[in-house]
Amino acid sequence: DLYDVMGKIGKSIGLEWGGDFKSFKDMPHFQWRGGLKIKDLLQGKRPISQLDLEFKHSINKLFQENIIDTPNYWIDNKEYKTEYVKTGENNIAVEVYRWSDASYLESQDMLRMSGIERDVYLYTRPKTFLADYHAETSLDDSYRNGLFQGTFHIKNESKTEARRILQVRIQDQGDLLYSHIDTLELKPRSALAIETNHIIKNVQAWSAEIPKLYQISIELLDPENKGNHQYINRPLGFKRVEIKNSQLLFNGKPIYIRGVDRHETDPHNGHVVSKESMETDIRLMKENNINAVRSAHYPNDPYWLDLCDKYGLYVVDEANIESHPLAIDEKTQIGNEMSWLEAHMARTQR
Repeated sequence: DLYDVMGKIGKSIGLEWGGDFKSFKDMPHFQWRGGLKIKDLLQGKRPISQLDLEFKHSINKLFQENIIDTPNYWIDNKEYKTEYVKTGENNIAVEVYRWSDASYLESQDMLRMSGIERDVYLYTRPKTFLADYHAETSLDDSYRNGLFQGTFHIKNESKTEARRILQVRIQDQGDLLYSHIDTLELKPRSALAIETNHIIKNVQAWSAEIPKLYQISIELLDPENKGNHQYINRPLGFKRVEIKNSQLLFNGKPIYIRGVDRHETDPHNGHVVSKESMETDIRLMKENNINAVRSAHYPNDPYWLDLCDKYGLYVVDEANIESHPLAIDEKTQIGNEMSWLEAHMARTQR
């Protein structure tokens, strides 16, 4: 049966499955139960539970219900369930399992441990909010002027119309380089995508040698209630990557890559990697003239990417779809198996 077949495959990649587990209940796992007291902050806002790039094989039961099921490894998971959260005392119960079917897409060459290894947190936001944004940058053909293209997704999940002011700024140490303002009228249960484009003259391009960063600030303002304001501030760099005549060019010039692979592993804490540990990693890399890093073999902690932006490392990003121990035998490979197509695509499309 399925468990026996997967058990045999699991042994080939080091999973102690052995075909003995007929259900999740039989598998090694741990349980945790605790309480959370929420003050009176929920009126007019929606609570959001976010598992920040949580480790694999976790089935999480929040507020005594099966709210979030997280079989994917290193990927943001969010769920919006206001009916389960109340002002005052809330119960939280968590179960984490040693293995799951996701294990077969996550057979990376690393120490294979299971658990909750990144932050889990709860926050609130207004029912009309900035749901997502994309700030894409490049350089024009002269490699002197910066090209900015922004897309801002605003949602109104309330039952009434909402009026908001969207303001976007790009600055260089306080000097304003670009500003965009829109007044938005959102119908109940609706969404808008606002796009803006601009050329910024004579920018200093970002590179590993000179990691110049500007600042982008995004404000979504409620003229009637400042408690619904949203603010986002992020660094922004201008660069252009292309291949011409089989030559990789960065900002129009060939570069020599001196790169390393990096797993998110700590010698003392396993896959729980602190910010201090990441800062040590990047300091050692820069001290040894390393200019590129491969996120072997899954999306890395966003803080690590921030450090690469700040201190200057080219990043080779990877999706979480490594199953190479299975690929050595045509009978066990899943990369060409159509029944696994949806699982592969879910990890490469966001």
